[in-house]
Amino acid sequence: GVSLPVWAATYSFGSGGIFTPNNPPPCDGGSWSRSGSTFTCTGKVTLAAGDEVYVSTSWFESLDDIVVYANNGFELNNNIIGDSSKTITLQSGYGNIVSSGTNTITGDVITSYGAINLTATTVNGSITTNSIVTTNGGSVSGDISAGNGVSLTDTDVAGTITATNGSIVLNGGQIDGLVTSNCCTITADGTDLLGGAYSGSNSLDISNGTIQGDFYAGGNPATFDNVVMM
Repeated sequence: GVSLPVWAATYSFGSGGIFTPNNPPPCDGGSWSRSGSTFTCTGKVTLAAGDEVYVSTSWFESLDDIVVYANNGFELNNNIIGDSSKTITLQSGYGNIVSSGTNTITGDVITSYGAINLTATTVNGSITTNSIVTTNGGSVSGDISAGNGVSLTDTDVAGTITATNGSIVLNGGQIDGLVTSNCCTITADGTDLLGGAYSGSNSLDISNGTIQGDFYAGGNPATFDNVVMM
């Protein structure tokens, strides 16, 4: 058969009145419902390349910042989600939040059980998960908090990084806030750690970057190699 081109679409969440239409992206394997400022997809939200998602800016629209909750996660691909006037927080239940291409999310990124794996993504907000956070490129304007570990490559974080249970591995990038693992090793190579690092019960292994702030390794070695202390 002939494959037809897929055109990028612009979707908008609205309160659903005659002057405030609700035009959400597809909910694969499920359906949409709304409760106040939270829109729930019982399936998975998969966006096509170049799709953009906003909150309605209709003159009559009462919605401001919203939460978009998807049970089975999100798959992003060169998308823009939310803007500074009306943010969109992406929240997943069991599914992962995964991105490819270059993406901008203005709002928080949250999962209950799924992993968060972002490529070249600008998050104008915080990242919170009970699972694992992995990024490659991009930036985060807020904090990162993960249950089972953090692995960042060439990512700039303006806030703190906390792993309640799991190691933290950083390659490149700059972290402005404190980096904390309650249990496990913190490894950084070529990363500018400007807010210090704290390993509650394990070791620090820091190389080839700049550091400032307080550093603590709970009963284990703190190793610094070719590091500029500011």
